[in-house]
Amino acid sequence: MASLGSGVTIRDPAYVRRRYLSVPTLREAIAVVANGTLAARNSAVWGDCTNACASDSKHVGAWDQSLTAQWHVRYGGRGVMI
Repeated sequence: MASLGSGVTIRDPAYVRRRYLSVPTLREAIAVVANGTLAARNSAVWGDCTNACASDSKHVGAWDQSLTAQWHVRYGGRGVMI
């Protein structure tokens, strides 16, 4: 994180974003986190079930330049669905 006096300018995170972040790499990172979460799941707590249940999401506002944020017509703004 950049902070006052850190010597990091606005150009530094922009360079990192241009150089290292893309839609495919972000999707790969999300898959790694999701697979790691599933691998670390404690079956004593959650059981051995192999199915899941989805429900309606909650819209949470997000920074406009976030790669995971999307425009949502229903909520009229950028954000992520959780």
